[in-house]
Amino acid sequence: MRESILLVFGAVIISATLAANDAPKLGVPSTTSQRTSATASRASTDKAERGVLEFRIAPTLPGTGELSLSDADHKSCLEQLRTKGPEGKDDDVYRWFLIQGKADRYHNLVTGSYQGEDYILLFNRPDPDRTLLHTGAGAAAWSLVKSIPTRDNNMKPAVGFEFDSRGANLFGILTGHNIGHYMAILLDDQVYSAPVIRSPIYDSGIITGDFTQQQVNDLVKRLNSGSPTTRKADSD
Repeated sequence: MRESILLVFGAVIISATLAANDAPKLGVPSTTSQRTSATASRASTDKAERGVLEFRIAPTLPGTGELSLSDADHKSCLEQLRTKGPEGKDDDVYRWFLIQGKADRYHNLVTGSYQGEDYILLFNRPDPDRTLLHTGAGAAAWSLVKSIPTRDNNMKPAVGFEFDSRGANLFGILTGHNIGHYMAILLDDQVYSAPVIRSPIYDSGIITGDFTQQQVNDLVKRLNSGSPTTRKADSD
């Protein structure tokens, strides 16, 4: 027997399938906020649309927990964003990513602004304990089986997705190794949410927010057209 559980941050929810013996249940972070329709519209019209869904663990502010930055790293990362912008190198330990919405809902996480845009600092290197990225090939590659328009518990438009077996296994590793840590959910390198992981998650999920049905349809189209091959071609 399997059951559905909810992983919530602000207006974005990941509803994941969890084996019945994998209790305890996921908790709900205390911070709440609303992501505006204008922000969602901006996401659906982004010039860099590739339909690539990825997940990255987020470091926290100095002195706030196991994954907190040192004071020196915190200062260095903020200075890098201020003077050079968000672009980083693939071998950087951390990297800045654009936030869809407002930075003030990401309490304890490392955020900053550059040219009027809000960014969040995330782990960057391919590492099954810190990221789920499209960097593998052959047996190491993973993908989504499908993405579909759906509805959340309040019957609002939402985006459903399902991992292949490799993706489900890797997602279980990532979430299982980061209980109590923040996990950012990215589409095309833009952060939609960063919930706290309360227990391992597998198989499938739902992305919900303040979406119109057309915006959901656009996101589904992006996800279904995205692949590691598409991502590589777009980055060349």
